[in-house]
Amino acid sequence: AWDPSDWPLERLGDYPRTWAAEQFGPEHASEIADLLTTYTKFNARRKPELLEPGTYSLINFGEADRVVADYNALADRATALRAKLPDSQHDAYVQLVWFPIQAAANLNELYVTAARNRLYAQQGRASTNALADHAEQLFERDAELTRIYHEDIAGGKWNHMMSQTHIGYTYWQQPEQNSMPELVRIDIPEAARMGVSVPGTADVSIGPDTALTMPVFDPYTRSSQTFDVFSTVQSPPDFIISTEKDWVDIVPVRTPLTTDLTVTVSIDWAKAPLGRTTAQMWLDKGSTRIAVNIPTNNFEVPVAGRPFIETDGIVSFDASDAHQVINSDEITWRVIPHLGRTGDSITMFPVTSPPQVPGTPSSPSLNYNVYVTEPGTYAADVTLAPSLDFRGKGGLRYAISINDEAPQIVNINEDTSQGAWKTSVADYAHVRRTEHAISKAGLQRVKLWMVDPAVVFQHVTLARGPVPDSYLGPPSSVKAGD
Repeated sequence: AWDPSDWPLERLGDYPRTWAAEQFGPEHASEIADLLTTYTKFNARRKPELLEPGTYSLINFGEADRVVADYNALADRATALRAKLPDSQHDAYVQLVWFPIQAAANLNELYVTAARNRLYAQQGRASTNALADHAEQLFERDAELTRIYHEDIAGGKWNHMMSQTHIGYTYWQQPEQNSMPELVRIDIPEAARMGVSVPGTADVSIGPDTALTMPVFDPYTRSSQTFDVFSTVQSPPDFIISTEKDWVDIVPVRTPLTTDLTVTVSIDWAKAPLGRTTAQMWLDKGSTRIAVNIPTNNFEVPVAGRPFIETDGIVSFDASDAHQVINSDEITWRVIPHLGRTGDSITMFPVTSPPQVPGTPSSPSLNYNVYVTEPGTYAADVTLAPSLDFRGKGGLRYAISINDEAPQIVNINEDTSQGAWKTSVADYAHVRRTEHAISKAGLQRVKLWMVDPAVVFQHVTLARGPVPDSYLGPPSSVKAGD
């Protein structure tokens, strides 16, 4: 029988290791446990049947690339460990560990590749058709992984166990068959044309009339960024990249462009001017010149308090990474490892605690130091576990405040519509927004207050303006002194 008391919070990490040791022995138990723990965390961010080409952003925060890279790194680890296990454990390992990781990694890459194929077609890149080919290979790989599970494991012992369709859902009911995401193929022109694509926009520049602007560089989070130079033909001529600023470093400076090329731009902050400025670089191919703007913000943050540092109007951090944790005599904040779309989660115990009044010195709270470069109105997006109103008392609540303002109480279950429930299930999260006035730049204090028990905090983002679209939100900001 299942007994939750056998597995308190401090022993959660023991369970996958114990299970792995029972199946495969102690030698590789920790590695197998970490593989499965990480795989289930990744899959919980967005269940495979709810994935679609537009789930992860191709243009903001490098999100889609990070998701694919994380999955593929996990898949490589699983394959490397497979080679170390004795033949007697091969079937069990492929069934229980290797296959689910490979299948999830392949499926995520398939959807991201299909999305990139559509974007590149819109941008007129010569690599569009190669991406369509790659997506088709990934679709075939999905079928091959299923065949391996059905036919190669233990002489076909688990045949048909993975026969349920899983690609191409449009609503909760499974599709009749796995369907390739829609792909685009384009006609490649004969005349060569060079284009530039920068992070943060799907727009491209192909001539001198449109200068794209990269996201703002700063000394803490964005000392280095990349952008793409692409061609509309398969074999274009050389081009040259240049800039008049000696504090802008570009790699490569001169290069033959094949189809797509990633250019890295770095800033020498010892030479860069203080404050905000914009440099410019040029890409020259024959008589064609394309300009790219490089905005910078060179500032210094005091190390005292080790605040999270704003980047271009955004400061973001995991809720579990608090600078100060305020408990009461009866209530304690505790971190739940791996529960969350990006990092760990934090909540209060015991879960049967009575509601608390926020704003008093003894109220349980989580305190965060943040540094902002400009005053203004900041939106605070708090990501929480998708908890239901299981008490039936009108919803679970928390409170948030910045500096000396009165705490704002937020009901995470205020919207009781079916649409809100569907969104929280699909996103594996509630995201709630409040607005706060910050009167001056510099060090600020953000507080999350307990009101009701069983509220599980995952992440916080403060933004002075619109937050670029993405599924997981902005990555965590760096701390001063790190």
